[in-house]
Amino acid sequence: MENIVPVPLRRLRAADIIRMAGLADAALGQEYSRTAYIHETQRLGACLRGSVDIAPTATHTVLPSDEVQFSLSRETEKTYAYSVEITVHSANSWESSCSCHASTASSICLHAAALLYLWLAKPDVFEVLAVSETTVPPASLSSEQVPALVQANVEVAPASRSTVKEATASPATIRYSTDLLNNLSQLGLSELRNIAREYRLTLNGMSRQQIAEAIFASLQQTNVVRQMASELEKTQRQLLAALILAGGSLSDNDLRGMVERFSLGRSGQLQHMLLALQGKAFLFRTSMHGTDTSVRTGLGSTLLDIHWYVPVEVRIALHVSAPVTYFDVEQPDEKYGPVQLKYANQSALFPNLLLVARALAQEELNAGEGLFAAETTTPGVPEINMVGRIAGGTQAASTVLLPVPADTPSPQLLASLQRRLGLEAAYCRFATHILRTADIVQSVSGDNKRVQVIPDIAQLLLGDMHGEVLRDLFQLWVKRSSYHELSDLLEHGVRICCRVTSAGMPLLRPGELKAEMSEARQTLLTLLAQSPRGKWIHFQAFAKFIWRLNPLFLQQRQRLFAAPHWWFEQEDRRPFKPLQWNDWRRGELLYLTRFMSGPLYWWGICDLALSSQGQLLAFRLNPLAESLLSAMQDGGGEGEHNAENALLASSSVASQTADEKQPLQVMTGNDGQILVACSLEAWSLIELCEIFAEPIGVEHHFLRYRFTARTIAKALGRGQRPERLFAILRALVELRDEQSEALQQLLTQLENWLAGYGRVRIYTGVTLLETIEPVVMRELSAITTVEEQIMRTFQPTLHVLRPGTTGKVLEELRRRGHAPLVHTEDSYGAE
Repeated sequence: MENIVPVPLRRLRAADIIRMAGLADAALGQEYSRTAYIHETQRLGACLRGSVDIAPTATHTVLPSDEVQFSLSRETEKTYAYSVEITVHSANSWESSCSCHASTASSICLHAAALLYLWLAKPDVFEVLAVSETTVPPASLSSEQVPALVQANVEVAPASRSTVKEATASPATIRYSTDLLNNLSQLGLSELRNIAREYRLTLNGMSRQQIAEAIFASLQQTNVVRQMASELEKTQRQLLAALILAGGSLSDNDLRGMVERFSLGRSGQLQHMLLALQGKAFLFRTSMHGTDTSVRTGLGSTLLDIHWYVPVEVRIALHVSAPVTYFDVEQPDEKYGPVQLKYANQSALFPNLLLVARALAQEELNAGEGLFAAETTTPGVPEINMVGRIAGGTQAASTVLLPVPADTPSPQLLASLQRRLGLEAAYCRFATHILRTADIVQSVSGDNKRVQVIPDIAQLLLGDMHGEVLRDLFQLWVKRSSYHELSDLLEHGVRICCRVTSAGMPLLRPGELKAEMSEARQTLLTLLAQSPRGKWIHFQAFAKFIWRLNPLFLQQRQRLFAAPHWWFEQEDRRPFKPLQWNDWRRGELLYLTRFMSGPLYWWGICDLALSSQGQLLAFRLNPLAESLLSAMQDGGGEGEHNAENALLASSSVASQTADEKQPLQVMTGNDGQILVACSLEAWSLIELCEIFAEPIGVEHHFLRYRFTARTIAKALGRGQRPERLFAILRALVELRDEQSEALQQLLTQLENWLAGYGRVRIYTGVTLLETIEPVVMRELSAITTVEEQIMRTFQPTLHVLRPGTTGKVLEELRRRGHAPLVHTEDSYGAE
């Protein structure tokens, strides 16, 4: 009897958890249910128990790849464990206790919410205890208990239209699993026999499990799957392809909407297509949030929604590519005139990142100004008040403008970077986000006006590990995104609004919005990975396909709520409706346009075809896109090697072009300064300047260094040899350009410093001036002209006077009331 799930737990829904915990704790609990380590889960009647282990957010950022060679800092992480117990009597009555002591009589804590969300998602992981049991050793449920337990706890939500009712009437819902054999094993004997007949398998009295294994073996064969797919009707193949491109799993509502937008058929035709795909084991009706995270890109839905799931084996065998419309860049556009082509420069990203990092380290803002948005927030004032006033006049409002991301560079900083580097503001935001996310640039503790850069940044960005560094930075950018790209839409008159609580605080946490933007970014990149390479793709047609496939790719998590927590709107405060194409063009299409012509173009992934007015007409994916997107999907391997080859090939072409004009762009300044063009082909000289000189800033696309005797001595003390540096400078001098004379002077100075290294300079026949302490010397400098007569200073109290000035100094000191002690013995003279 203890295996029977009580009615309160069977009827528990995600909306009930939100009501029990509050929106903020429920959202965090849902995140912990997926990311935290929840163990020792038990169920005793209607009482759920478990331990929730949470690792706090680290103060540093580490790249997602395990093979990262340039992680900057790693601190020991502590894990906090919370013991949770909650008994659900009804949706409005419960008893909860947690070691965090945050649960009250009116609400549960976020750890209890995480335990309840885990129950909704995976009830089979809870060990069932008998009433007489006090402690039971950990054990998992048997395979016979799992289907019955799931069927007892999952209720199919009533369909809003007859389409889904008809389509889901005959097949039973099975428990979701990424294991195809497990899904087949849960089907009935008659269903398995029908599938076996489709695959022309001879049963010969086999049991249900044996039939499932035979079907599974057939689905493992790529040629068999493709042969069975070729026997489908056209609309059935189109529906299967759309499901695969959508990520392999869709809910009933999403499936119905997609079928309507693609015009794949009416309700009876949809039922026929679904049954045909199920009859070939190409499609399963699954429960418990059927999202395959290994292939899908985060198209989430409600936790207990019913999904249609395409097995991974079918997706891999069919290799479905995104349908595209090709664009002829040779023909002028009838509406926008001649086509302008912008080719991506793959070798420009790393030099620009180095320039931005050095400029940030050199940046000095005025008092009261911070480098980033979070640092300019007035203490005690909600961040949301910085963005705009609450709409609705003097009365309390329920919506506000979306807060500015905390990592957004301040307007003063962006203006300074634009002036010094000649880069556009959007690119400076993009580069700053990458540098801060990878911890290449870090804020100085306690100082909101300075940042520090890792010492080996030039070696990291311009060194020999191009492919690995590029791949790791790209993966980090994909998975740890910011929502500043949404804020950029304000420049086009699109307002991003958010609901607020009664206290005037946003309902949407910044972490939730960042995760939603990361999922949207991965969704777009996955579709691009399934698009052809080297062909110009019509952008408007590609955008229309994305709308038909998934119009809510930017607001995927908002479908969990009855009303979205954030949305796009215009100045007239009319919210956009993404399911309508005209509204989708004003919001999501604008984001997609900036995404293609901004970050993807800056990464060097795609080339652009623009109209004479600057509108994006088409794009083309280049070989670097193949390497980066494949590296994102398979986690490295061949993708890393391809990224290395693609970047090196582009840099070698750029290097050959530069060599035809001038081997190295170098300029000289005062005080031993040299300016070197920041580029991959100039790494040989930049590497030597990093060793023998001191970096002192940037000037447009040049890195500025200063050579001093101290920097040369330090490099020589570390065992470095300057022969390569001298050889490069001599080669530049031989070019006989306008910089040859200045370079020759710098080379002569470096050679003199090298010749004097390790030698002692002996002064003879000179006059020494020595004071008792530095304060006496400062006093003399203030009342006399002795400082003008000093030729060299050894230390603050010992100086060498200029020849012939001894008498003048003594006379001036006596006139000021001082009686200097004069040594005139021969032992102090010249030998």
